[in-house]
Amino acid sequence: MRRLLKPLLASAAIFSCAVWQAPPLHSADSAPKLPLEFPMQVGDGMPTVEVMVNGQGPFVFGFDTGAQAGPRIDASLVEKLNLKATGEVQAIDPSGRNPQASATVKLDSLAIGTLRFADVTAVSRNYKNSPRPLKVDGILGLNLFADYLVTLDFPAKKLRLDKGELPKLMERRFSTTRTRLASRRSS
Repeated sequence: MRRLLKPLLASAAIFSCAVWQAPPLHSADSAPKLPLEFPMQVGDGMPTVEVMVNGQGPFVFGFDTGAQAGPRIDASLVEKLNLKATGEVQAIDPSGRNPQASATVKLDSLAIGTLRFADVTAVSRNYKNSPRPLKVDGILGLNLFADYLVTLDFPAKKLRLDKGELPKLMERRFSTTRTRLASRRSS
């Protein structure tokens, strides 16, 4: 687990690029039966899950724990599914110095196992042909799972979604970490 932590955190820092904040998405199913568990693969520093897009797939999507924005989809998959651009957002790298315009696309559905999201806006990015190519068709950020408590169980290789929230003690701990990081950046 420790061996995976550094690459995972590095990946989160490198690929948490989108500055747009999509509205939280809600499951298209009125009340999915929780908890839900999905097989998760771990490799190349980022956990991955299989995802269906518009009923096609499965496609491999990375799970970026540092991404607060909505899902991102590789340009090759946009082309394969013949998706049309619906808008544009400005995205930057973690340094904040390299802005790029990225097209947005509308997905009729995005499904992970039995959990289905409808009318999803995703940002198109070129992951496979970037200087550090990723072997993924897209990336899922935490915003997609705003209604759930997310557990990445690395030993069992499972992504688990349930109702609930972090205990207050953990919340304070993570809030403190974010505050410290923010103060270091401003100095």
